[in-house]
Amino acid sequence: MNSAHRRVRARERAWIVLFAFILAIGSCGVPAQTASVEEADAVLNSYFSALRVGNLSHIGNLLGGELRSKRVRLLRNPEYRLTLVQTYGNAEFVVTDYEMLESGGIAVNVDIWLDDTEKIRQRLTLERLGESSQMRIVDSEVVP
Repeated sequence: MNSAHRRVRARERAWIVLFAFILAIGSCGVPAQTASVEEADAVLNSYFSALRVGNLSHIGNLLGGELRSKRVRLLRNPEYRLTLVQTYGNAEFVVTDYEMLESGGIAVNVDIWLDDTEKIRQRLTLERLGESSQMRIVDSEVVP
């Protein structure tokens, strides 16, 4: 083999090793999980802010799927805004747990402190729907 051929083969091997390394890094589950948690936090913080001020339009934009369908009447009722402000205006939202779901979504447990003594624990499920790149809250349930 001449030296030019050896250099080409060495370059090919280097590219193969680099490609394998990039694939190995990309398949690691931790960065994807961290990004999902960060994205879920951003959606939830936006949702909590909208609840505090009663921004019905923004809440509607953050909900998706069946949950949005269930809440559509409330979100069209202007009096609901006042109810949200009275209920959540001074509330403190504390995320207590994240669970990565097989569907690619994430379930988040949240303690909502309405005052110093009254707490509601809620489990919110966030997923991407269809072609949407933004996560949406698709399920909400009060848990003990």
